[in-house]
Amino acid sequence: MFLNKLRPNQCGSGYIKVALVDMPGLGDTGIGDAERMIKTLGRDIDIVLFVRMPTAMGDFWGTEDVELYDMASSALMELPIKEWSFMVLNHVSSVSGKDDNQRNCQSLAETRTEKHIEVVDCITADCADAEESNAHILDRVLDYLTRRIDVLDRQYASSCQDRLNQLQKMLKVELDKAHDTWRQTSQDNWFPEFVRLFDKLWTDLTGGLEALLSTLILDRDVDDKNFKPAVETAIQDCRTDTGIPTLQEIERRARKTGSYDIAYAEYLHEVRTYLSKRFLSLDTALKESLEADKSKVVSVLVQEGKLGKLADGEGSEFLKAFAEHIPDNLSGLRLGFQTLATFDLQYRGLVQHRIRKYLDVLDPDRTPFKLRGNFIDLAFDLRSKRLVDTRKPDAEGILKNLKLAQAEAVNNCEKELKTLLQEPSQAGFAIVEEFVDRVLRAEGVKAEWQIFLQEVAADVWSNEFDLTIRVAQLRGDWLKVVDQVAKASSPEAVNFSK
Repeated sequence: MFLNKLRPNQCGSGYIKVALVDMPGLGDTGIGDAERMIKTLGRDIDIVLFVRMPTAMGDFWGTEDVELYDMASSALMELPIKEWSFMVLNHVSSVSGKDDNQRNCQSLAETRTEKHIEVVDCITADCADAEESNAHILDRVLDYLTRRIDVLDRQYASSCQDRLNQLQKMLKVELDKAHDTWRQTSQDNWFPEFVRLFDKLWTDLTGGLEALLSTLILDRDVDDKNFKPAVETAIQDCRTDTGIPTLQEIERRARKTGSYDIAYAEYLHEVRTYLSKRFLSLDTALKESLEADKSKVVSVLVQEGKLGKLADGEGSEFLKAFAEHIPDNLSGLRLGFQTLATFDLQYRGLVQHRIRKYLDVLDPDRTPFKLRGNFIDLAFDLRSKRLVDTRKPDAEGILKNLKLAQAEAVNNCEKELKTLLQEPSQAGFAIVEEFVDRVLRAEGVKAEWQIFLQEVAADVWSNEFDLTIRVAQLRGDWLKVVDQVAKASSPEAVNFSK
């Protein structure tokens, strides 16, 4: 059997590359060989050579010959095997003529059609003779292959296309049946119940969120219960742990730097940074206050809205997970949850810039507490006959100035922070009210809630009609798949002959 691997236009030399696939005869096959033979013939083979060597004593077409032919014929139903096969009768001759099988070769050639063994040509040649094999077998087969392979390919493609068209028509009939079967049982009798449950949920949810707003607005102008004690603790820490060095430390620093002025400037920077670090703890209090308000919203969503099964976690974590469940096309509802989930209060955004200006007193270039400007030490100069300022910087002067500057900075920061004690409460109320506006009061958002909850109804109201909704959802999925299959198997999709 020959396997044509490349067409003439695929070979740079202009020749056809041919590979020989030698297969056993029917009587020589083992278990499974016949199936593999049929698969190979149908998938890889272009031309089949049936090779038969008649005996010299007399021969005939046997059952195994016919079965082998029929088996090969079944490998490619779209193209008759008589169009792509040759029969080769191996002629064996001898000097005496006693073992010559020429007569039986002729007999088999003449009687093959009686057994319905039809091929392109029946060739008698001595397969042991290379020249004869090339001249009588290989050249004739290759000549046929060169002339007819494109025609055979077109016939095969056309036959395959006809079968595909038939299968497409049969599949369409079955798909129509599948579609109509679901359509006949598609009474959405669960929807009226869904509308009733949705109306109740909407009433409970809106009532719960409005009640929460009423509570938050009462505390909007009240000192925040988390932020206020955090401020008091931070101020107390600033006063008890100032970071101001001792006299001995100041003296060592002055000797090290060679200047009281340099030592003073360095200590101003260090005391300022030490002081500002104390206020970083306010960030935690701000986050705790806001997270508490978000948790109150989540509590309403879970208890009044029965939405606890749609997301895990608490506060921001729940809101973020819930927002991910909302489809992008429900943009109003999704934006409401994303806005609340991602809103954050931070020390750097709310507080830092408000108190930073009061730390100027601890900056060497901006402090009013200059090292030579705090004590008056005058003496009478006999030469100039006038009073002269004899002040010199010392460790005590540095220590006193540092204490005065640090105390002034703390006092001013305290005054400023006391004006911010209501900010977290006001920010919490504002973002919750923004959330309520977006998810309850915005135009079209109620319809978005209804669309969203219709998709997740089995999770929200699992006890009421879980099975009914899941069947309806299964129906929708089924019809979607049916439509996808119908599109994939349309005449345009299965037409590869154009």
